[in-house]
Amino acid sequence: MVIHECISCLNTHIYTFHTNSCTYIIIHHETENDSTHVSRPRSFKSHYPYDIFPCGPPNTLPGNFIYVARNMKDVAASSYCYTHNFFSDMSWDTFWPKFVAGKLGTNDYFDHVISWWDHRNDGNILFLKYEDMKKDPTSCISDMASFIGTDISSDVVSKIAEMTAFDNMKNNDTANYEWRFRNSPHKFMRKGAVGDWKNYFTEEQSAHVDKLYKERLSGSGLQFDFE
Repeated sequence: MVIHECISCLNTHIYTFHTNSCTYIIIHHETENDSTHVSRPRSFKSHYPYDIFPCGPPNTLPGNFIYVARNMKDVAASSYCYTHNFFSDMSWDTFWPKFVAGKLGTNDYFDHVISWWDHRNDGNILFLKYEDMKKDPTSCISDMASFIGTDISSDVVSKIAEMTAFDNMKNNDTANYEWRFRNSPHKFMRKGAVGDWKNYFTEEQSAHVDKLYKERLSGSGLQFDFE
């Protein structure tokens, strides 16, 4: 079974959920492939915040949850390129204020990340950071294997790290949906790098994010690498 068959994406049945800070665009918990026909163990991917996970609070549900967070600056740069594929006339200067205000499909970055960070010590939740996965993939793979109760050798860990390296994933048609974006300004899988935000942010925009981090993550213990 290839990667995109092993990991199903939650399907799009849209409804809205309002909070004090924003309106979330939510999708109903059905999958591209009927989950009843997928043998266990099975995996699903989504972009849900913790607080509005459709099946209920994740720490009350069977199964395990692996949440991967990425620094806001690189999230913004990546989101812009993805959005630009669909709205080619949207400039970065138009995109940025909408993103930072949580008025795009990504909603409020800090609400999303903190919602999972606050549950990082729950027994069935593993909180990872993209930057750590890039810096030390074998340790993160070992952590994930241990988290789901799987014993794997160091050779298997190394093989997984090799197969899931960005360049290898980019050249894997089952992981890279490049065919959907052949006539688009940006590739589906671009760089996978930490620090690409520097190609988009002005000094003022970068300083604004730094200020937001101090305000929104103060006292949380959550920190990110930006390069």
